[in-house]
Amino acid sequence: MTSKLVVNTIEADTGISSVSFASSISLSSTSIFHISNAGINIGADTNISRIGNGVLGFNINGTEKARIDSNGTITATCLLYTSPSP
Repeated sequence: MTSKLVVNTIEADTGISSVSFASSISLSSTSIFHISNAGINIGADTNISRIGNGVLGFNINGTEKARIDSNGTITATCLLYTSPSP
């Protein structure tokens, strides 16, 4: 059995700060997914956020590790490759 829910807007009421889904969300090719400047949390310690106009930041443990600016320039705090131990 397949269920379908069509929603134009999901807004938080007073006291509700997030909306959670038990499974994946599919968007059509013409859909736009708006996310606040706070960004997307991936687990408890990883975040992708909008740092400023045209700047996307990648954060781990509350510290920015990399960013991509509107010119496509990628800046990283440290690029270090460590091979896995045997």
